[in-house]
Amino acid sequence: MLAGLLLLAGVFLAPTLITGYLLADALTLASVRTESSSWVSTASNAGAALAAAGAGLLVDRAGTSTTFLTGAGLAAVCMLVASIRAGNMRSPSR
Repeated sequence: MLAGLLLLAGVFLAPTLITGYLLADALTLASVRTESSSWVSTASNAGAALAAAGAGLLVDRAGTSTTFLTGAGLAAVCMLVASIRAGNMRSPSR
């Protein structure tokens, strides 16, 4: 079951990153487009590093089951926040 869940997460990783870069491109002015892509990359890498460190600490203290459940819960919260915020996004005037 774990392998299936990890496969599912991997399948959605590339489209999620692509969407982030496309949103940054669509929502910023041409003069700051490179900077916005850099911020997407920085946020993605920082998030991965912090998540790995946090997961390692949680595995040591609470075990793998709790760690996977916590990760799933955090992913659900992120999805909820993103879906709420998606309605509030507007392109800047060009």
